[in-house]
Amino acid sequence: PPPFFYLLGDLWERDNHSLAVVGSRQASPYGIDAAKVFAGGLAREGLTVVSGFATGVDRAAHLAALEGGGRTIAVLGCGLDIDYPSKSMELKEMICAQGAVISEFPMGTQPYPSNFPRRNRVISGISLGVLVVEAALKSGSLVTASAALEQGREIFAVPGSFNNPLSKGTHRLIQSGAKLVTEVSDILDEIDVHLGSRHERNRPEVSGKARENPGFPLDPDEKTIYDILTVDPVYLDDLSRKSGFAVSRCSEILLILELKGLIHRMEGNRFMTLQAG
Repeated sequence: PPPFFYLLGDLWERDNHSLAVVGSRQASPYGIDAAKVFAGGLAREGLTVVSGFATGVDRAAHLAALEGGGRTIAVLGCGLDIDYPSKSMELKEMICAQGAVISEFPMGTQPYPSNFPRRNRVISGISLGVLVVEAALKSGSLVTASAALEQGREIFAVPGSFNNPLSKGTHRLIQSGAKLVTEVSDILDEIDVHLGSRHERNRPEVSGKARENPGFPLDPDEKTIYDILTVDPVYLDDLSRKSGFAVSRCSEILLILELKGLIHRMEGNRFMTLQAG
């Protein structure tokens, strides 16, 4: 976690009951509507809606939470004083009146691309779970989902049209074990709002036979990574070098394998297969 945050607005005790709503910056009308329905419904149920203050799904989620009379927290990938996205200062002020805007970056820090993966792990870290509304296969929302999995948070995904590229990431998450949700109650069923508890996923032990045949269909890229891993932890950079895949692609594949319960993530971006039973 960051050693401290810069803060605009106020954080309340009830903000411990938060759920992140994330998705594409170039969201479709369907994605915007879904973000509004879920964020507004969660706010009315008393949960604080957390998002990344980007255009598209993030903006729709913040606005729906405000319109629903609830609280919302925006996590920035830049300094609090930076007008990013452009012309967003009015929304920032609205959020401060019903929640908080936070950043781990000092004043004046520009929105460098390297800031956003760091921002994403804060979004999931302060939330009980993460709802992915729309996401392409290569998406920052999948980075947030990966961080959520590492932190033991719940992962939810909204299904979309089979021919919408922005639904391919959410469909991959669902295929790999994220909970498909079509209404707010699907999320509330998994999260104890009153106690703020999280249901830990019970990951099955993988037998020697399952090591050879995991029982899940693996595409060629997933099999390449899976075959490299052993019970001895391997660093992400080493996986990238051995597989020939970019680090970002390795991260996507590792998330899928982890959701399938086939591998374990350790501290320091190290990964291993589950111990044979």
